[in-house]
Amino acid sequence: MARSKKQTSKPSRLASLPTNLSKPKLNLATDTKRGIAVVVFVVLAGVSALSLAGIAGYFGALIARGLSLLFGIIAYLAPIFLLLIAYSLFRPRTEEDKQYLYFRTYFGSILMFGSIAGLIHLTYLYSGGEAFATASAGHGGGYLGALFAGPLFGLLGVWAGGLVLLALLLIGLLVTFNISLKALWPKRKVDAAVAADNQSKIEKVKINGVASVSSFLFLSGTGSLTNPESAIPLILTFSIFD
Repeated sequence: MARSKKQTSKPSRLASLPTNLSKPKLNLATDTKRGIAVVVFVVLAGVSALSLAGIAGYFGALIARGLSLLFGIIAYLAPIFLLLIAYSLFRPRTEEDKQYLYFRTYFGSILMFGSIAGLIHLTYLYSGGEAFATASAGHGGGYLGALFAGPLFGLLGVWAGGLVLLALLLIGLLVTFNISLKALWPKRKVDAAVAADNQSKIEKVKINGVASVSSFLFLSGTGSLTNPESAIPLILTFSIFD
């Protein structure tokens, strides 16, 4: 009895510890976090490339097997996909581009890569294969291709399903890199030639304007304007060719 009283009379060590301890925070800037994400994806691309080449050890063999199940026969494009994600994260420079950057990049990448895998998988389904049975064998576009192509093939068939996958590919490209549809089309050579011709005309006008000013100063005598009224042509010249 006395022993129990002695035990209860002792103060608890846990109660003496401070309870207002806060978790440590790095307080990293947004650009720093983005830079870390870029480095991580570049490293993942390198590790996946070495794994697919068979020179990354036992764990690399597991990674290669996983990539084969996920992407099928296009597993060797996985390092390129990861590098594209890293480039998309590294690319934004304005504050508007940085808004919802991670969600936009990951969502667009899934659409883009999944539609490519789906198009590959669609050819196997058209030949009579089953979606997930083909993916489990590491053929077609893997499980990612089966998720994209399986429902579309069952609902729309091969041609309409392929058209939808092509549209998803284009949408994924636009979303990932946050670009407009017009930016995918190169400028016509005619437009470039017209722009160059207009630029050369502007340069000639500027040269003629400078020559006119030099001639006016030479005819003024000393090169300086002593009469305020004589400054009017000079002011007009600068206002026209500025």
